[in-house]
Amino acid sequence: MGSDYDVNQSEFRSDWYVPVGMKDDGTIPVFHAEFDTGVAQPYGDTFAMPYTDRYFLGGTRTLRGFDYRGVGPMDQLSGFPLGGETFISGTFEYLYPLHSVVQPGTYKPMEALRGGLFLDYGLLNEDAWTADLNDMRVSAGFSIGLAYPLPLTMNFGFPLRMQSGDNRQTFSFTLGIQ
Repeated sequence: MGSDYDVNQSEFRSDWYVPVGMKDDGTIPVFHAEFDTGVAQPYGDTFAMPYTDRYFLGGTRTLRGFDYRGVGPMDQLSGFPLGGETFISGTFEYLYPLHSVVQPGTYKPMEALRGGLFLDYGLLNEDAWTADLNDMRVSAGFSIGLAYPLPLTMNFGFPLRMQSGDNRQTFSFTLGIQ
């Protein structure tokens, strides 16, 4: 297709949501499990993955408790994240509605404030098709967020298993739909 780089990328992403009962106000607590994996590999005349096509872990979407792109191989001199060609990540999360409001124009309740507990995991390897489970990082924490009228989530994550060179970040937030 006329590109400067020849790369293959394969990803698999899955989410599983399971309702866990119903509260008296009609809102539903949920258990969420997520599993994501991907491999990126150069081919042909391309001998290294371009930086923009490499995978990164850490931040508000993967491995809360670690800094944005704060997991995995880092440049020894600058500490700049190098990314990887193989990743595995996911979460186990329990989301509980703390406060509900009536949906405008109906009598149906909807959650306005939500709390959650999470356990995140992930690993990043700089080589394609290589995943050493000894490099797995794990973090746990809690979140609190508005669901209505403005989707805002605050996460407080704490690394349980880290490697040397990983960067921590206890607090992170997301504005918008995750």
